Amino acid sequence: ESKCIAYLVACSEPGKFERRSQATGFFWRFSGKEFLITNRHVVTGRDSNNCPIKDGFDPLFLQATFYRKKGPSANGYTPVELKSIKINLWKDGRPDWIEHSDSRNFDLVAMDLGNELDIFSVNDVDRYDDIWMEAGADCFIVGFPEKLAGPGLTPIWKRASIATEPEIPIDSLPIFLCDTSTRPGMSGSPVFVKAHGNFGKEGSPMGNSRFFGFWTQLIGIYSGRNGNETDGFQLARVWNAGLVDEMLNDPRKPELPFKQK
Repeated sequence: ESKCIAYLVACSEPGKFERRSQATGFFWRFSGKEFLITNRHVVTGRDSNNCPIKDGFDPLFLQATFYRKKGPSANGYTPVELKSIKINLWKDGRPDWIEHSDSRNFDLVAMDLGNELDIFSVNDVDRYDDIWMEAGADCFIVGFPEKLAGPGLTPIWKRASIATEPEIPIDSLPIFLCDTSTRPGMSGSPVFVKAHGNFGKEGSPMGNSRFFGFWTQLIGIYSGRNGNETDGFQLARVWNAGLVDEMLNDPRKPELPFKQK
């Protein structure tokens, strides 16, 4: 999963008043194409009501740095290399990304990268989905807090716990909360659960829906926190992972009022 994460820098027009901000994204494969997934506020500088967020600005492009494949796999190993690309957010004077079709402006976007980058996508590996995630389970928010990265620009796996029932919407939105302290730079981070050993659904008879081994599952996309104080309760807002396929199945191009500066 670490190879599926991209370090993002949102940039305004170069010059005297150039502005930059850091974020996180991850790759998803759909209908033979590669997509970069991140938060809507990363590419707009605006909230769900299209109002400017604090310290926000109108980015013109993203600089994305990530690992991609470098040659064929052999003996179970795939050679990789770091790659950096510029992703323009505007085309012919209009914003050029994909949003969820819901009119409430879910904090989620996708950018079509074609099919020639040889990236690693989160959904390249078959997943074991027959596990019921619930409040109290451990999870990880994987990204780049305060520009911090691991060796070789690998992401930080920040431990959290699921704080609300993932299947129950919050304020009628497909969001659940995770308990952890988060920092700027983590916007757009994927949220995973990992399990090892012999496990299954609680309450199921022995032998039914059991699984032995290790398992990793994308459960959501982090997009900010409730409580801005440094040492406060800091409950992270996480959008349900199922929205990614929903968005790509029924894409919507963004509507103005975004302006290209």
